[in-house]
Amino acid sequence: MSIKYRFKLDVEDEVSDVHPLYKDDLSKEYEMQSQQRFYRANLSGTLKFIGSEFEYLKSKAFDTLFLLTIQKSNDNGQTWVDYWKGKFTKADGKWDEDGRVVTVKVETLDEYTNLMKGIDKEYNLVKLLPSIEGVKLDKRPLIQIYTPGENVVGCFLGGNFWEQEVTSPISDLSELTGTYHFGNAGTFTEIDLTGATTPSDSNGKYYEISDKPAGVYQYYVHNTNGYEIRAYDVINGGIHELDYELIRISDEVVLFRAEDQPFNFTPGSYSIPFNSVSGESSGSPDGAIEIGAIYAREVSDVLTLPGGPTYEIPSPDLVADNRNYHRVSNRFSVDVQLSLATSPNPTEFGKSENGEYFEEYTEGGKHFPVARSTWGRVSKWVIAGAISPSDEIAGRKEYTLRDGIPLSEAIKVLVKEIDPNLTHEGTELYSEFLYAGSTLILDDIATVPTPNPISGDIFRLGITPKSNILYGDYDRPAGKAPITLQSIMAMLRDTFQLYWFIENDKFKIEHISWFKNGGSYTGSPSIGADLTSLSDIKNKKSWGFAADKFEFDKQDIPERIEFKWMDDCTQAFEGYPIEMRSNYVHDGKVDPVNVGDFTSDIDYMLLNPTDVNPDGFALMTTDLDNNLIYKDISVDNVSLSLQNGIVSWLYLAPSFWRHDLPCRNVLMNNADTPISVLGVSRKKKQQVKYPSPEDPNPLLLVKTQLGEGEIQKINVNLSSRMNEIQLRYDTE
Repeated sequence: MSIKYRFKLDVEDEVSDVHPLYKDDLSKEYEMQSQQRFYRANLSGTLKFIGSEFEYLKSKAFDTLFLLTIQKSNDNGQTWVDYWKGKFTKADGKWDEDGRVVTVKVETLDEYTNLMKGIDKEYNLVKLLPSIEGVKLDKRPLIQIYTPGENVVGCFLGGNFWEQEVTSPISDLSELTGTYHFGNAGTFTEIDLTGATTPSDSNGKYYEISDKPAGVYQYYVHNTNGYEIRAYDVINGGIHELDYELIRISDEVVLFRAEDQPFNFTPGSYSIPFNSVSGESSGSPDGAIEIGAIYAREVSDVLTLPGGPTYEIPSPDLVADNRNYHRVSNRFSVDVQLSLATSPNPTEFGKSENGEYFEEYTEGGKHFPVARSTWGRVSKWVIAGAISPSDEIAGRKEYTLRDGIPLSEAIKVLVKEIDPNLTHEGTELYSEFLYAGSTLILDDIATVPTPNPISGDIFRLGITPKSNILYGDYDRPAGKAPITLQSIMAMLRDTFQLYWFIENDKFKIEHISWFKNGGSYTGSPSIGADLTSLSDIKNKKSWGFAADKFEFDKQDIPERIEFKWMDDCTQAFEGYPIEMRSNYVHDGKVDPVNVGDFTSDIDYMLLNPTDVNPDGFALMTTDLDNNLIYKDISVDNVSLSLQNGIVSWLYLAPSFWRHDLPCRNVLMNNADTPISVLGVSRKKKQQVKYPSPEDPNPLLLVKTQLGEGEIQKINVNLSSRMNEIQLRYDTE
């Protein structure tokens, strides 16, 4: 059957047949849009209107909109279907009045046109009246650790650590414990030995460290002189006392001893009188002992905790940023570890008095530095699990955020506002990824939730203006919430690797793997054309014959991918870069992923409200009962319990980014060994061609001798019906 085309021109609802002239190379071009996964079909080439049609176009007002429809017939003109639609104005033409010819470039008019015009427009989401839901979340207890006189307080929550500035350093211990309800959580000691005549090199500073020999109560080591001080717990008349010995390490000879010293670890300065006990020593050295302390308290919003009541946070407090919390407890103690370990190589922990750099303390698990400004020769550390899981749970206080906006509702009202012809609903018909978890009825009785097709989780996404969280006890919700549909879709792309497209007037969203598989999450890839079996009727050879030529987009292959939310957050939510381990990456190329208008670390927002920009939105993950979801994650030998943890980078990267990475070997979450990659980015390029009476479906894959290629661009020649296709294959 002969394929024919005809042209219809709609001018102010008056439709007429027109007969523009065009060259044989007039084509319909489908092209994947930049940073998207949908295609738009443009008309390459120009159309010429001559004679009376030129006069007709010329006669219209300058701002007249001309709508052009190309119709196609596969049966020699017996039946017609709309094939392509476009629009132009007089400003789009090149006018030749002498020759009575106008040449126009027609702009595509499709289901994306209106949406693309409005996708970057800012709307006040509150005024669009999306449905809202209450979200149940916890104010979790926080451990604050402080060293008298310090400018910062260390904060511990769920295995996370950060520092906050204090309003004014406090050195008065009675004020620290009485007014601010800190308790003594651990001590650290330094002894400065002076006055030893022989051996004189035993003089110097000795530092208490945690790794002490068996039977030794306190253990002090000098950095370089080859001596150490050991303190033993002895009982005299039922009273605990300490005996100190200065020992030469090389032969374990005791040189000096101080017996029956007070068993006293109250912070302060004291003197220890040593006496010679060996023929190899002389003099009566004095040990000036300085006992420092670390103080801790637990900040919460509950009236009682295991072990006792809580107290009202004083006003003003040592830490100003606590408006969402009201109670403290001094019941808490921590295990302070002291270390002399240093390295000549630079570290993030700064320099020791010995000129080298402090090394991280890792004995028994992950530790965090505390009281860093007091470090001289010894570093001080607190283990990551500073609060037990049971105590942490006991200190939680649940409350309901009244103004959570389901993400489906935000997308729905924005899409409707931009283009009323399009729809979006929170069902799997619009996104299998986002709305998995709706119930399926089995045997008319049982119901089971369907899991997310990628991670297996069951969750819903929601947003709320950040001010609704930063001011946890707000009287009125945010009245202004400026947002664009583009910012939401960019967030979904950059966090979950989700992409949108329009199908049958439905605004749909799916994961990158859905597109790479030809439009499904399961089964074999969906193939639109198999060029290994489709033959040229003239030479009887397949259209894939002699087409095994390809190249790579190496400049697009990054060595590293780095992530960032709108605001500062804890390490778990900040995550770690994805590092590529391959020789073919573009050396030094870093792809930044910045989630511009969103932040997800709810705990940090509640505890540090003045450190978080009140503009923008909080991104939340809830279960089907609208409870904020916890995730338990282990990284760096630390077990983390993360409220809202699905949208932490520690979880997002390994769960949703492994389906489209530049190479097979990558490092994630600061690990030393590569993680399994489930899909490689398609940077291998090839050009193929074959004819067909109908346009190829760009969502479907094309099979060739190289494999199953994803369509990047299609050029369909209207005269010859030849498809010239740019394909992309897995890089390796």
